[in-house]
Amino acid sequence: MNNLRLNIVLFALLLLFAPLSSFAQKVIEPESITPKFLKETFENAFIEVLEVEDEYIKIKDYHNFYIDIDPKKRFVTISVSYALAPDAKPDNVLKFLNVVNKDVAMIKAYTNEDYTTVSYYYYFWTNGGFTQKSLVSSIGIIKAALDLCIEKDTFGVL
Repeated sequence: MNNLRLNIVLFALLLLFAPLSSFAQKVIEPESITPKFLKETFENAFIEVLEVEDEYIKIKDYHNFYIDIDPKKRFVTISVSYALAPDAKPDNVLKFLNVVNKDVAMIKAYTNEDYTTVSYYYYFWTNGGFTQKSLVSSIGIIKAALDLCIEKDTFGVL
């Protein structure tokens, strides 16, 4: 009789937990990263894919982001660039970048040689595996970091 009860309990637990396994996130190996994979990942998350090239894709989720694939597939970079204010002084641009790079830990900010744009980069590490959910979630991280960068602009460069 005890074996019958145990079997019933085990069967009930199996029925209870079996559907949950379908929601488990699959770990993606870095070798799987291709523009096609990135396109499908973001489209499945209802993020508009604007462009697909051999080594990157471009998406639109409030900002236009470029997703570049590292040749060794250790990471992908998520980047966005914006024009600086036409009257932004180079010294103020550099001060702003120093503040951003010091205070906003998740991204790195750069400017071009003529101080007309600022580019923000987020490195999403894929080495060792990742999930598609974590990749899509990284877009939210960089969006929050960009909002923080705007708050940090006390120099009038944006």
